[in-house]
Amino acid sequence: MSDLRQFVDLQAFCASESVYKTYLKAAASDRTKLNLFLHLIDKKDFIVPDEVFKWIAESESDFYTLDICILLQRKQCVDGYIDAFLHVCERDQIENLNYAALEFLMTTNYLDNTLTYKCFIYKLLSDNRWQNLGDIFYPVENIRKNYRRIDQCVDEFMCRAAYLANHKALSTFYESLAIINYDSFAFQPSQNQEHRRIFNWIKKNIVKGEANPEISLGWTEGPDSTKWPSIKLDDYKKTLHVISGNHE
Repeated sequence: MSDLRQFVDLQAFCASESVYKTYLKAAASDRTKLNLFLHLIDKKDFIVPDEVFKWIAESESDFYTLDICILLQRKQCVDGYIDAFLHVCERDQIENLNYAALEFLMTTNYLDNTLTYKCFIYKLLSDNRWQNLGDIFYPVENIRKNYRRIDQCVDEFMCRAAYLANHKALSTFYESLAIINYDSFAFQPSQNQEHRRIFNWIKKNIVKGEANPEISLGWTEGPDSTKWPSIKLDDYKKTLHVISGNHE
């Protein structure tokens, strides 16, 4: 395949990927589009972007446990693919790759070499400089540096959802994690500084709300004021209940 053909294919895929992300964000943010959300996260033509975890945390939609299970399992599959790819590079002592070498490595080692995965890996490899498709070699270490594994995504989701007192999303995620036997996450305010900050934020709002039942909790201005942080005391109490280990 010529360099021009490769470049056109890559450009076309990245354009379609951008459209996919736009629809996925809209589906995650709109409670009337949950059926579309399931359809989009189950599409094999695209790798679900990590941003979807943030979109769910900031959504008022009541997501189905099945949807979240599928999302998490797809993320686990990508984790496995990254592990397999990096294992081949380590085994063969490959430190740098360009696009052609990446294609060859995938094909000869029976890794998924669809355009979906070639583009995904190449963007990680090139620090998202996929427009430069020529003979530029990039360090394989970029893949490890740029890829975010499921444990990072889950932790960031839990922190964001708790910060917004989105106890419904938190409960659904905990249920889904249990179903897929993922036990690597726990909210640990005594050991994790970010967890402690959010834990204290939740307790602070509970104290404030109990002292003055008429007060609006959360915030009304600042960089997060356009999000939907709850102003209700009950939501903060339920959030504390969930992150304290009570997931029913």
